[in-house]
Amino acid sequence: MEIVRKSLKIFSLACILFAFLPAYSQKELWGYRAVPANKQIVKVPLNGTSADVEVMHDFDPTGILGRNPFGRLLQASNGKLYGVAGSPGGQDIPNGVIFEYDPVLQQYRVLDNAIVNGPVSELIEPLPGWLYGTTNNGTSIFKYNIETEQASIVATIPPFNYQLGQRQPNFNGELMKASDGNLYITTSMAPSAQNVPYPGGIYRLNLTSGQLTKVFVFSLDGSDVRDPVSGTKLVEASPGKLYGTSLGGSHVGPQGIAPEGSGTIFEYTIATATMVKKYDFDYAVNGRSPSPIIKDGDKLYGVLPGFQDDSQDYPNPRGLLFEYNLASEAMAILHSFTQDDDQIRSPNGMLLKASNGKFYVGAINGNYEIDPAAGIVVRKVTDGSAYGYYPLIEVCRKPAYHFFETASFTACEGTPFSFDIQNTNAATYVWKRGSTVLPSQTTGVLHFDNVSVANTGIYTCTITNECGTTITMPVQLNVEVCMGIDELSGFNDIKLYPNPATNILNLTLPDPPNFEIQKVSIINMIGQTVYTGAGSDTHMDISSLNAGMYQLLLITDKGNRSSKFIKE
Repeated sequence: MEIVRKSLKIFSLACILFAFLPAYSQKELWGYRAVPANKQIVKVPLNGTSADVEVMHDFDPTGILGRNPFGRLLQASNGKLYGVAGSPGGQDIPNGVIFEYDPVLQQYRVLDNAIVNGPVSELIEPLPGWLYGTTNNGTSIFKYNIETEQASIVATIPPFNYQLGQRQPNFNGELMKASDGNLYITTSMAPSAQNVPYPGGIYRLNLTSGQLTKVFVFSLDGSDVRDPVSGTKLVEASPGKLYGTSLGGSHVGPQGIAPEGSGTIFEYTIATATMVKKYDFDYAVNGRSPSPIIKDGDKLYGVLPGFQDDSQDYPNPRGLLFEYNLASEAMAILHSFTQDDDQIRSPNGMLLKASNGKFYVGAINGNYEIDPAAGIVVRKVTDGSAYGYYPLIEVCRKPAYHFFETASFTACEGTPFSFDIQNTNAATYVWKRGSTVLPSQTTGVLHFDNVSVANTGIYTCTITNECGTTITMPVQLNVEVCMGIDELSGFNDIKLYPNPATNILNLTLPDPPNFEIQKVSIINMIGQTVYTGAGSDTHMDISSLNAGMYQLLLITDKGNRSSKFIKE
């Protein structure tokens, strides 16, 4: 027992030290970044700085557990984060994985390493508990059931014959669910009725039947809306009206600037399968090559990347943040990037508009925060790669705690005991022993100056913040009377039988005993006394007890003795 006592003292000291770590905001930005060795999952407080970035997971450089994450993280309806990561493949190494990250327990695990082979888009959750994504280098759509942990291919784009060979369309955008209940996604190629490989198209997936249908071919009507922007996610501004960005447009620039047009914003009507150009970017007026767009209220937002050379005699050489008003069809520049904006260059990829009203976008060497009202741009996440285009998501994180490697502890009566759940983002803490609230325990550390046998039981902590409530895993505390060797020798001859027991539990004592039993109690695993008998009670009727594990407590004139048994 001395070993137990010493280890508990060390554990208590570690817990007390941890309690002084700083607490951070629960509103956070999560995403990926690249460092010289590998990729990481990182988070930063919404109101924090790049100095506050915390690494939550390092991806496996070997690729066995996923190496190269793709797109954005998804926070599913269960509060957990999901994503896909590609791997190099080869012997005993998968081509890619679906992974889960639990922001409460702060744990990463691989869910599937067989279905993902060359992902081209992030995951979405069109139905509660069902994740959908793309695989096979963008030719197939898969689904994954969170509860059953089963994955399967839903649909695959068929190839088509063209001239002397076959051509294979590929998804080049992200899946989205429209108000008609179907999924829509853009492709890099969509053959016309004559099998001419026009630049791109829109495909529809029926969630009920799994049928994949080509619903629109870009440029088929002769318009200059040529090709959907890679990585675009169609947004539904009003029922049946999908918006996106494309290459093309009527404003064609010189070679190296906009040789095939400056880009457009388009509107696709589901009911009529028709497309209308809503806005035509102009390299000589505002810029070219729009990013994928997002919707907030009746506005669409995106960025233009600017030009490769600041000396180019064109407006907004470092790019800009734009706003398109759906009602008035007016375009506004919210911020034009300059050399003073923390050196932001070539913003691209999917924007995030966070709850603080600021925008976040990936660019060269990091992810940047844009405050249009104040005219301020700062780097939020530093990325070690040349192009840090990983988009961020906002997570309102429920209280988190450290996964318990050990959830059962034994302490000696009269010694201190502490257990720290290692939380940094809760506002309130409510500890319970069984169902009984412990008013004196109001922090993330369960602490007793001197434990007694009465403190034996199962403890949980309910932790709350503005994002929700978390109940921790149960912690079992067993408090025993630790006596000297001479006093303990007689106790070694105490026997319980049968164990497990069904109706009668028998107690045998040494002959003659060197102690006197004063009371016998049986305690369940939540600390409730369910049986009390006299010291002479050596045959106990336990037939009325529920099945489970119990503790037999003997109160003697030389201290207390406890033993566990199972009721069948």
